[in-house]
Amino acid sequence: MVAAGLAPSRGRARDLVRQGGVRVNGELVRDELHRLTPLDLREGAVALQVGKKGHHRVRVEA
Repeated sequence: MVAAGLAPSRGRARDLVRQGGVRVNGELVRDELHRLTPLDLREGAVALQVGKKGHHRVRVEA
C-alpha cells in the first residue's frame, strides 16, 4: 500500500487493516500480515482499495 501511495507508512497501513478499511479484489483484509500472492492476481493485476476513495489497480508483469 505504501508503494502504491495508498498509505504514507507501513505502520499506517497496518492501522488501516486493523480498522477494516482495506480490500484486495473486493474482499476485506483482516490480517495485517497479509501478503499478496499469485492467487490474488486477476487478469495479471490486483485491485487495492483503502477507504471509500483510495483505489489502485496494480499490474504485475513477469
